[in-house]
Amino acid sequence: MRKFFLKGILLTGLVFCAQAVWPGKVDIPNEIKLLDFALTRGADVIYLGDSAVNWSAASDANDSSMPALLALLVRPARVVKVTHAAYQTDVFDVYSRYVVRKGYRPGYVVVPVNMRSFSPEWDLQPLWQFDRERIILNYKDTPVMKFMKPLSVFKIFEPRISQFAYEYAPVFDGTRYLGRVRDFDNPGYYFPTDENVRKKLMFRFLYTLTPRHRKIQSLLDTVRTLKAAGIQPIVYVTPLDYQTIEKYLGTEFRVRLRDNVAVLRSLLEKEGVDLFDFSTALSREFFGWVEDSEVLRYPNEHLRLKGRMFVVYALAENTALKALISNKKTEK
Repeated sequence: MRKFFLKGILLTGLVFCAQAVWPGKVDIPNEIKLLDFALTRGADVIYLGDSAVNWSAASDANDSSMPALLALLVRPARVVKVTHAAYQTDVFDVYSRYVVRKGYRPGYVVVPVNMRSFSPEWDLQPLWQFDRERIILNYKDTPVMKFMKPLSVFKIFEPRISQFAYEYAPVFDGTRYLGRVRDFDNPGYYFPTDENVRKKLMFRFLYTLTPRHRKIQSLLDTVRTLKAAGIQPIVYVTPLDYQTIEKYLGTEFRVRLRDNVAVLRSLLEKEGVDLFDFSTALSREFFGWVEDSEVLRYPNEHLRLKGRMFVVYALAENTALKALISNKKTEK
């Protein structure tokens, strides 16, 4: 038995070494490829984001993303977008460190903060950890990449959080225990009945945010990395359909939202970064989630064109991005 065991170790070692010497290529996610291509051409602004930054309603006359709309305002300055559905501060942190490590120095990085991303639904969802992207960004263009293919045998790209851990994570309304994630994310929520919508919104927004939350720590790491490299972070809270949410959750939602945003603002102020809060800036008609398919019709942060334009104009007029517009006018 011992001899067989030693042979197994030897064989594994030989395979590992062979793959390290003649490694197969690791598939690089398209978002990273596009970022590399764009940055080699130069970038004045990098716009990070999730689906709320990209999504457009079927009724929109123009389906431009928010980065594309911003690019029109600050042209000829170049805006590069790094977006994907469910991206969040953990991913933004790694992208920021990658940009700095590669020696790129855009003037600004726009960092949207979706308040739903702090909830157990988003924070702990195994499919939304983006472990593969984060590992590749950490080691891309370093000698470690030679070993990525053989290491993949050991499932290094598998989600850090298991489906079991996700489903059995506790859910709270403040300090009041509501149940487990599986009580709010299961096939019973396939159709958005009024009761399902109410429970789903509780799941998403009635948490109490504390400075110890891991995604807050990632956000703080992001702004520290950027500022240390001389890059200005521009951080804003994504608009929420607060009127619909209040319809189901009452005034408790607004109080909880206010307190949670205040935690973010206080921590960012200590880093010398302003927080632009758009969470309750837009009324119901600015949101396009009602145009989603019937079974997906839960309130979310997807904006119609006029909502996307509001955010972009507000950023351009009230943040450091105004300097780009001023320079554009001066050049004319």
